[in-house]
Amino acid sequence: EIFAWGGTSNFWNEIEPDSHWQSHWPGETTPRSKKLLSTDGISYPSITKTGNESEIVREAELFKLMTVIRYHEKWESLEGNDDLLLMVKQSLVPKLVYEELQLTLQIRGKQSQGMTKYEMIDIIYGDLEFERAECGERFQQKIREYEIEILNLKKRDKSSKMAKRL
Repeated sequence: EIFAWGGTSNFWNEIEPDSHWQSHWPGETTPRSKKLLSTDGISYPSITKTGNESEIVREAELFKLMTVIRYHEKWESLEGNDDLLLMVKQSLVPKLVYEELQLTLQIRGKQSQGMTKYEMIDIIYGDLEFERAECGERFQQKIREYEIEILNLKKRDKSSKMAKRL
């Protein structure tokens, strides 16, 4: 019998011999946790080499697109049981304005000359994840507010130039 204090509540009820974690990967654990969970000698399947690698890649691409689309406030709920990734690519990615993506990169000190939307989305996603992890969502929201302000100023400037021409 083992008695232990500390840790999180994730495993307190899961150390019985018939628990879920006896046969499933519990994540990286310390030697102490392995002893408590009785998972010392159990080898878990490799996560990087699965038969569903294409599904994992598709899910990662969907998450990346959803992150950038939500950041740019273009997200709409999609109805249907069809392929969600395909639906996002066909109906939501076109709503991302090329110039807004360029501004997002420009504000972050990145060049966007000659890039496609998808190339910009890849870079923006990496930046958004970094910002969220290192600076927090509040900081990221503030950057987005600055972007919107700049976009509004550009629109106002264009409309005033047009008015002067008329």
